[in-house]
Amino acid sequence: IKHYNFIYTRKLLTLERGNKSVIAINGQYPGPTIRVSQGEQLYINVTNLMSQDEMLSVHWHGIRQYGTPWSDGTSGVSNCPIYYGTNHTYIFTANMSGTFWYHPHQGSERAEGGYGFLIVEETTTLATYDAELLLVLSDIYHKSYGYLEEGLLQQGDDSLNNWPGNGMVIIANGASANVFLDVQSNKTYRIRILNAASLAYYNFAIASHNLTVIQAGSTPTQPLVLRSIDINVAERFDCLITTTNQPPLSYRIHIQSNFQGTVNSPSGVSNSIFLRYNFNNTISPSKPCNQTKAIYSQARQILPLTPSGIIPNITKEIVFNITEQFIDPVNGYGIGDNSAGYYRWTLNSLTFNLPSTPYLLSSYYGMLATSHYSPSSTPMNLQYNDVVQIVLQNRAKTNGECDQHPWHLHGYQFWVLGYGDGEYIPSIHAKTLNLDNPLLADTVTNFPSNFSMLRNAIPFVANVNNAYKACGWTVIRFVADNPGFWHFHCHVDWDIAAGMGLVFNVDSNMLWNNLSLSLPSNYEFCGIINANTPNQRIPKTSNSASSTSSSNTPSNNEEIPNKWL
Repeated sequence: IKHYNFIYTRKLLTLERGNKSVIAINGQYPGPTIRVSQGEQLYINVTNLMSQDEMLSVHWHGIRQYGTPWSDGTSGVSNCPIYYGTNHTYIFTANMSGTFWYHPHQGSERAEGGYGFLIVEETTTLATYDAELLLVLSDIYHKSYGYLEEGLLQQGDDSLNNWPGNGMVIIANGASANVFLDVQSNKTYRIRILNAASLAYYNFAIASHNLTVIQAGSTPTQPLVLRSIDINVAERFDCLITTTNQPPLSYRIHIQSNFQGTVNSPSGVSNSIFLRYNFNNTISPSKPCNQTKAIYSQARQILPLTPSGIIPNITKEIVFNITEQFIDPVNGYGIGDNSAGYYRWTLNSLTFNLPSTPYLLSSYYGMLATSHYSPSSTPMNLQYNDVVQIVLQNRAKTNGECDQHPWHLHGYQFWVLGYGDGEYIPSIHAKTLNLDNPLLADTVTNFPSNFSMLRNAIPFVANVNNAYKACGWTVIRFVADNPGFWHFHCHVDWDIAAGMGLVFNVDSNMLWNNLSLSLPSNYEFCGIINANTPNQRIPKTSNSASSTSSSNTPSNNEEIPNKWL
């Protein structure tokens, strides 16, 4: 058992371009690294001392939380927020090895910090190396996340002009300049890289050094040698670098922001980070490569070290058409280009809003169907053991522009089966999916076709005639074997705030009936439920859902009709 005590506070960070209030943990920005062995149980006590108007919830990104869904740390889904001056202890087991991370999951707080590595050591040696390096990449904004979020969520056309865009500067390990990763000559290092940014998709390279990818998140990979590596928001890659046959100097690390803003512009590039040999500050004249490559090429080359086995046939396919629309402020449905509504991201013309009463709490009290969830906060029902295939169909916004989206599914890993440009056509593209050896991941990119050819392509010019046209697609598949409520969303802070996501209800009553679980004694109340609320849940004794159930078995859910299809 490992115990941690995390105190979240505010801290003033000094940057080249001014000071910025950030979220620190035990005085550190980024926060402390959690390092445990596979199978260890964690008790992490989190205290919120940030500011009186800030609530907090902490998500343990990539941890499946099987049997502990109340520790997922997703405000409005699995948990009530931690109010200022109070604390909450998250208890869960690190069942999988890999490079994970933790971060706030309350509004857009992550834009100002509160995150760090969560490393679960593998039981068998993945690679031979001499030491480790840790690198947390992020972006940061002049204005507060609350100010940016408020502007983004205004009614009418004004919200279109309030897109936060790129941060003011790229941050590496909590600093914007003079960051050194110290190494010794003639060694091999394992570098764990995390993209904790709010928005930016990064390309990472080290002058005169190759990167050998050995792990993606929690999945060991076939060794892949790259000159530079693409890493989207919330992704983690473990790479090996060697320090042989190089003069003992400081080598520039090139971090470039792709897809947002002007490609290759100085504002999207950081060259103030160095791989420093033997504490020698003399800078090598060699420059990092500005590698030109098709964006799909890396994604398709990263494959699991151990074959995935037989990928099960699908029992449920869901196509999500993803775009921005003006929506009806009452029910959350898209109403076309009408400035009387709100401009939001939509999935199948429905935007998402989190409820004040967490779904997990409502389910435990038998009040899921009576908690008055609006169409825009209604969960999508999945049956236990459904084999779910999701087609993420990226579509142009009203101005004809295509964006990229890093999608994350809580509580699960999924097989990444394929990517493509334009419209996903099953009769054509289903046969191209990788069913032989797909990567298992918890985060995946939905690429924009307008940028899919070359990194230094001509910058996209908006054309309203392209509104809602197909940009690109991504296909994933997973087995719905983890009962509970699980958030599925784009990991760009501003896209989450503007409604890009939904929640899956995977036979949640199995938690209470079949698995005989109960909410822990330290679970907080909020919304319409308090400590005096009578439990209205009626245990079901039918053979509805069990460990051997399938999509043909009657569901054990207290269901609300799906609104998302």
